[in-house]
Amino acid sequence: MSFSAKPHVQLLIGLLRDYNIQHLVVCPGSRNSPIIETAYELQAFHLHSVVDERSAGYVTLGLSEVLNQPVAVCCTSGTALHNLGSSIAEAYFRRIPLLVISADRPSRELFQLDGQTIPQTNIFRRITLHSLDVEETYNDDDLGALARDLSMALLSLSQLPKGPVHINIHIQDPVHESGDWLYQTGRRVRRVGRSINPRFEEVNWESLPRKRVMLLLGQEGFDPNTSLAIRRLKSLGCVVLAEHTANLKPEDDVIKFFDTILYVTDKKEFPSLAPDLLITAGGHIISKRIKQLLRQYKPCEHWHVGIDSSTPIPDPYLSLTHIFDVDLPTFAISLEQYLRENSIPSLGSEEYLQKWEGLQLQVPMPPINNIKNGLSAIGLFLSRCKAGNHLLLGNSSIIRLAQLYPLPFFCHIYANRGTSGIDGLLSTAVGIALGTAEEVWAIVGDLSAFYDMNILRHDLPSNLRIIVLNNGGGGIFFQLPSLQDKSSLKQYIGASHSCSMQGWAEEAGLDYFQPQTAQQFLKALDRKHPTKASLIEIFTDIRKDTEAIQDYRAHVFDALKQTKS
Repeated sequence: MSFSAKPHVQLLIGLLRDYNIQHLVVCPGSRNSPIIETAYELQAFHLHSVVDERSAGYVTLGLSEVLNQPVAVCCTSGTALHNLGSSIAEAYFRRIPLLVISADRPSRELFQLDGQTIPQTNIFRRITLHSLDVEETYNDDDLGALARDLSMALLSLSQLPKGPVHINIHIQDPVHESGDWLYQTGRRVRRVGRSINPRFEEVNWESLPRKRVMLLLGQEGFDPNTSLAIRRLKSLGCVVLAEHTANLKPEDDVIKFFDTILYVTDKKEFPSLAPDLLITAGGHIISKRIKQLLRQYKPCEHWHVGIDSSTPIPDPYLSLTHIFDVDLPTFAISLEQYLRENSIPSLGSEEYLQKWEGLQLQVPMPPINNIKNGLSAIGLFLSRCKAGNHLLLGNSSIIRLAQLYPLPFFCHIYANRGTSGIDGLLSTAVGIALGTAEEVWAIVGDLSAFYDMNILRHDLPSNLRIIVLNNGGGGIFFQLPSLQDKSSLKQYIGASHSCSMQGWAEEAGLDYFQPQTAQQFLKALDRKHPTKASLIEIFTDIRKDTEAIQDYRAHVFDALKQTKS
């Protein structure tokens, strides 16, 4: 057999088969010939030849309608794709799952007087449910990401509302290279229905070792029912990892210091910490180390739980196998019931759970007895937070340092982790304060405060409290080993300065405090019945901030080492 030697073409055709696309209407052409040849040689499709693309589109539409299933049409580059436009529009307004696969020339050839080369990317974006542009690649990581993106595109064909999907695939010269079939069975993503009771029978239980099960909770607003879900899943043998941004209660007793644990743990132990089954819910995760662990040691299965109609569904660990379109509490109840009815005593092993819990117990808390560095200042502040406070954590260093401390009481945690920028943090806190009568605390770095200080010119709600940790620059850059020997670090990369928020705060009518000791800081935190917004500015040295973090990590490493010896 003679297949295209291009990996991205084999990946596309292999996934078409895995997603049960049975019929392919093909139009003649050179640029799309690797797609046609590979589909023909695989002998997994019914191929239908139609010369005119206008007719081919409508043949595909009629075939899809009568079979009540997705059908694909494949054309070459250039105006051939334009000729499918009318049938795509009909499919869009009729909600018919028509899959358009267009071959394209390399992007670099656009507007260079080459034949059959026109802009094809997102050309039908207003009349397709999903549009994907596929570049040629031979890199394994890129192919893994491409498998994810293609899966999301093909999965959208079976979602409601139905409609056309466009995949535009670039094919470089030489076009007609042949090779062996190298594609392995694809990582097909299954959507386990949007129903009250998820269909767990769709899970391939035989392939799942059911030894190490991890629930990783991302950023999410507070939901009291989540605590019940966590208790259920822990009783089934799940180890639960979550950051402050998951908005859980302290009594939920989850693993919160996993980033620190992974930082000091010998990499030889990583395979024993990685899950066989990963369950995710919620949004963004801050920890880079948990992401690296899950990408390097991929789980056998990855279930994402949540009602999310967005496309594409995130797959940051390149391992997604199932999407459960229910909320976490419903998922936990249904899973518990399924295991009971099928006489499955537990989902995960007690040994795996105890390993993570044992490591967390050995992690010492950083000091909180001074404000000589940003780390201890954040810890001292968090130790005095009151139950029910609303707390916005700044990006970069602030949110990562806050994660090193426990919260004594439940607080509503906010963070702009959608894009993780330093802009708009104070303004976001103002919006939160306008919407609640409770105290709202925003703790940010100096550059974040300077970036957004124009908001201080407005009338500020009296329940707003701002803490600025001013170490004279972008502290996180001084923590990166790769930047330490760069002569441009201080002035340009780290944006060092000697500015203060005092003038702006006082001009705006805020109560301004500049504590020099821990006692003065606590006094500013504990003021009774303030009548206007306030700003507390703590000055630290950027080098000492970095040293404090390094010293703490060394302390954790020693603590874990002593426990093992």
